[in-house]
Amino acid sequence: MITIGYFLSFLLGRLTLDRCLKENVRLLHPCAAALLALVSGLGLSALLTFLTFVVLDSFHRPVIILVNISAIIIFLFFNRNLYIQKTIIPITDWLPWTKFRWFHFLYILLGVFIVGVAYVIALTHPYGEWDAWAIWNLKTRFLIVSDSWNLIFTDLHYHTHPDYPLLLPFINTWIYCFSADNLHPIPMVTNIIFVIGCGGFLCCTLYQIRKFSFPFLMGLIMFTTPSYLYLGTFQYADSLIAFFLLINLYFITMFQKTKDASWLNILGLSLGLTAFVKNEGLLMALILMFVVSVYILIDKNNRVGKSAVKHLLFTFLITFIPVLIFKVFIAPPNDDILPNINTSNFTAERFQILYNAVITEIFHEKWCYMWIVVLALLISRIWRAFNRENIILSIFFIIYSSAIVCIYVLNGKADLSWWLETSLSRILFSLLPALVFFGVHLHYSKQRGAHV
Repeated sequence: MITIGYFLSFLLGRLTLDRCLKENVRLLHPCAAALLALVSGLGLSALLTFLTFVVLDSFHRPVIILVNISAIIIFLFFNRNLYIQKTIIPITDWLPWTKFRWFHFLYILLGVFIVGVAYVIALTHPYGEWDAWAIWNLKTRFLIVSDSWNLIFTDLHYHTHPDYPLLLPFINTWIYCFSADNLHPIPMVTNIIFVIGCGGFLCCTLYQIRKFSFPFLMGLIMFTTPSYLYLGTFQYADSLIAFFLLINLYFITMFQKTKDASWLNILGLSLGLTAFVKNEGLLMALILMFVVSVYILIDKNNRVGKSAVKHLLFTFLITFIPVLIFKVFIAPPNDDILPNINTSNFTAERFQILYNAVITEIFHEKWCYMWIVVLALLISRIWRAFNRENIILSIFFIIYSSAIVCIYVLNGKADLSWWLETSLSRILFSLLPALVFFGVHLHYSKQRGAHV
């Protein structure tokens, strides 16, 4: 029965893609479009579920289902001209392949094999890692069975980050509307969808750059790296962060390539969803909003005009307003990061600890030396980093990585070595697909692209 929930989210996501991109949706690889529809639809369903909790204060299965189905009907109404005029042909355009070829069967076999491997790995920790269970899955259970969901924000959950946004728990709560069984299989299935979807989306986008060549091979190697699949099935929200960051960067590159503001529409929605995943996602979304807006305003060759910023801001606010409601009126303030920032911690010793931890992690054999390949790819084309087509992504990674370094070095609440040991691998996991995409994009971008 839970497949009904995933299917309804896919419909909602696909209708949203059609509405935002219109005929440009055909520029997406068909399989990438299907994965994107499912993930964005799950995010939108989670936001709608969250709003029902804001209004009703607890889990109401019929209301949640009705709200989501109503959203699908509304999008069908607004998209009717797209389908009547055949700008987009439902079913035909929604299928992964409109013309099936023999080698597509090989893709299907490969996909089934990878899903099977991920499922077997997930079965080794069906409830997720213990802290993932406490931070995300326990909150899902409270959302479903408690009389008031505000219990999540009491002292009972002091050690489980009650200030974290709740996109993942609300996704699982939405899917639970179609289940009469135990809750625990749902987080596992959702996590597999995101980790497999992220790798699949990366392979599809790199395949569009160069078919059956180095880019596609890079994506496939990352996709099948044991540590990627293992960390991805821990049931943390980092698999969501990895996927949403990747699609955000993809939308940005498509906007720069086509100069079409429709990509900003879907980018704004995606950034709002990214901000609702966890605090790292909020930081990513705000950085990207700022950098993209500044880029549009100062780019002299911008054909879409300054009004493009309005497109971006409007769609961003649609999905970001629930985040504001959560952060300002519901969740307690964060007591882990900002209150514990102290410049007295800015010492060479802490930098050395951080440096040693990063070097040890990226050279660890569990990554199958994927990080060495990615870094070599980035360094080999570093002079292209600030070309017009690469500058947004470059500035984002500089600002975000600098922020992460400052948080690690300046925050003295926890022992730095222990903190790095428990969190660094997850941060690198969430960045890996985006950096693979950026490295390939950097490698195949124009060698002499003009600066902004």
